[in-house]
Amino acid sequence: MKVPTMIPILVVDNQPMYRQGLKRICEEQTDVQVAAEVGNPSDALATARAVGPDVVLFAINGADATWVEVVRAIKTHLPRAGVIILGSQIDEEQIFQALKVGAAAFYT
Repeated sequence: MKVPTMIPILVVDNQPMYRQGLKRICEEQTDVQVAAEVGNPSDALATARAVGPDVVLFAINGADATWVEVVRAIKTHLPRAGVIILGSQIDEEQIFQALKVGAAAFYT
C-alpha cells in the first residue's frame, strides 16, 4: 500500500482570523500539511525559502500592491511552488500582474 504524500503549504494572510480559517480548512484535508503561516507579505519569501512549500496560499489586500513583487520573488526562488492568490477588491490589472509573474490561480 502506498503511503499518501503530504502537500506542504504556506499560508499568507495579514488578518489573523482569516489566516486561522485558511489553516483550519487546510488541516482538515488528509493530504495537506500547513508547513508555516505568516501574517506579513514581506515575511512570505523568507518563510517560503525556509520551508519549501509546494503551494503558497496568498490572501491579499488590494490596497497593498507589494504582494505582486513577493509573488515574483517566490516564483524566482521556488519555481515549482504553486502560488494561489485569494483576494477581493482587486482590479483586473493586479490580477493580470499576478498571473504574469507566475501565480497559478486567482480566486475572489
